Amino acid sequence: MDSFKRLLVAVAVFVGQATGAWAEKECPPGISPDKPVATVSERFGVPLDQEFYYNLRGVWMKVPYGYVPTAPMEPLPPAGFAEKPDSDEGVPQLEALGFSFWMPNLRWPERDMTTIPWFRPCEDGRTIPEDGAFIVNGRITWPWLGEDGAPISPLVRYRNGTRYLRLVPVRIEHGLVVRENPKHQADIAFSYYFGVTPSGAEVELRCRRNPSLVPNPSCSGDVWWSEEALGMFIFFSQHDVEHWIDILDAAHDLATQWRDAGER
Repeated sequence: MDSFKRLLVAVAVFVGQATGAWAEKECPPGISPDKPVATVSERFGVPLDQEFYYNLRGVWMKVPYGYVPTAPMEPLPPAGFAEKPDSDEGVPQLEALGFSFWMPNLRWPERDMTTIPWFRPCEDGRTIPEDGAFIVNGRITWPWLGEDGAPISPLVRYRNGTRYLRLVPVRIEHGLVVRENPKHQADIAFSYYFGVTPSGAEVELRCRRNPSLVPNPSCSGDVWWSEEALGMFIFFSQHDVEHWIDILDAAHDLATQWRDAGER
């Protein structure tokens, strides 16, 4: 690990953290903590724990149904198989695999997250989520495919912006280096957060410069594990940016778990 990357890791470890919250104001009609916890999908009745196989750019993943968003009119995930095919020949490959999960326990959502904008949605049989419980959305975009042809990493983009565009850090927040560029009107509403986790994940997040101006502010961006050549896109509430290290570690753990299950 080079000196600059070690510096970002040190910042992530030692900087203090704050708190935040963002949830549905009221549970929608039909959703109640008095009902049983949902075990099947609300639209199609598929068991949330039923596992499906996916060929993600040549890498087999085995993922429970509840983690993977489905198309509005399709009961099954695209290119999902209940049984792993004997051969890869003719099997459609996904370019990316979308997923959603709850922090901090990593369970799947029990409602259809494709139609819910909130990151703390109500669910049957559960109390309204509060601080420390929230939804994370993501996509695995580069599944352990090696560095040849890989996307430019967040750390390289950070260095290029500093060197060629003369973009400079303006502050440290939650262990992340924050950079803003008021010269570009398209980006004036956003700040860019860069960091490296102790486990080596590089991240670049795009967050609202003034989150109070929008009803449900979010952060989104690319994550890269250079030692594994694993890339993801991640998306979560800006009020939970303080938990970015735990979020990235959790997403990595789930992806690795699904890959290991798919290879068996």
